[in-house]
Amino acid sequence: MEGMYYVFSDESGHWSQEGLYIRSWVGLSEETYIKLKAKISLFKEINGLKSELKYNENHDYSLFCNLDFD
Repeated sequence: MEGMYYVFSDESGHWSQEGLYIRSWVGLSEETYIKLKAKISLFKEINGLKSELKYNENHDYSLFCNLDFD
């Protein structure tokens, strides 16, 4: 395992006895991160998006299918 890696973290939920709290991490190699970044830019251009990506059932996400996430 050589080279640079990027780790992205996110959380959802809340801390309480009844609630559910989830924290997750995704690790990407530098090569995969560069490919993902390019695909995100292309996806935003195709769909006329200016800010962050949020799921929309009308978008075609097949552009991201060939990324190799470990």
